[in-house]
Formats: sequence, C-alpha cells, structure tokens
Amino acid sequence: MILKALYDYYNRCGDDIVPMDMAYVDFYYSIVLDEKGNFIRLEPLGGDSGLPLLTFRPEERTSAPVPHCMGDHAGYI
Repeated sequence: MILKALYDYYNRCGDDIVPMDMAYVDFYYSIVLDEKGNFIRLEPLGGDSGLPLLTFRPEERTSAPVPHCMGDHAGYI
C-alpha cells in the first residue's frame, strides 16, 4: 500500500523529481572554449546567486579529493 502511494506520488510529480545521481548545483561562471579546446573567455552566469543547473551529484570530499564532473570551485580548475 505504501509502495503504491509512493509510485502514484512519483508519477504525479513528473519532471520535478531529480534523478538519483543528479543534483541542482549553482554555477557562477562558464569557461568558453573554441573547437580545439583553447580558452576564449569566462562568462558570468546568474549574477550573485549563480545559475542552478542539473548536473551529476558532486562526490563528497575526502583526504583524496576527486574533481566534480562538469563543474567545481576555482581551486580545482
């Protein structure tokens, strides 16, 4: 009965539910590259609050840090 209610709730929510391995992360800048991968410029995104974009869920930081996929803070770039 509980599983049926959860299933119905999931279907009612539609696109509002974030997939398991994904999360909304605030991005403040975009790095623009040319076709060959050369740096062109930095573009600000979303002002002071950043632009929330759906991306892979960032991994937890440990003593052996792993960079996040498709975005990270300036110390890892």
